Amino acid sequence: RGRVALLRIDATMNQACLALMPSEEVTSNFLYLYLWGQYYSLRNLVQEGTQKNLNAGIIKEVLMPIPSISEQNKITSILFSMDKVIENKQRKLEHTQSLKKSLMQDLLTGKVRVQVD
Repeated sequence: RGRVALLRIDATMNQACLALMPSEEVTSNFLYLYLWGQYYSLRNLVQEGTQKNLNAGIIKEVLMPIPSISEQNKITSILFSMDKVIENKQRKLEHTQSLKKSLMQDLLTGKVRVQVD
């Protein structure tokens, strides 16, 4: 509930999903990023019951700022480029952690000996 995804292919879905289509006023990228940023706020809008769910009626009441298309494009360009930087840094971190783990294994098992003066 409250999760968003940007789907760029034709697809079908079940009743547990809600499709929001961009318009002439809102780009799909901006819509996606705005709703992604509102994840926790959206989760708090759920109807109580045996299963907490959002529905189209609740989502229709969500207010969203709508800057000009050019500003939306600038915003999404900046945010997507930041995502790429974060992904690259995460990959480097994972690689470094893996390297550390393998070095620890080699050093702690004695496979690689350390010279002490």
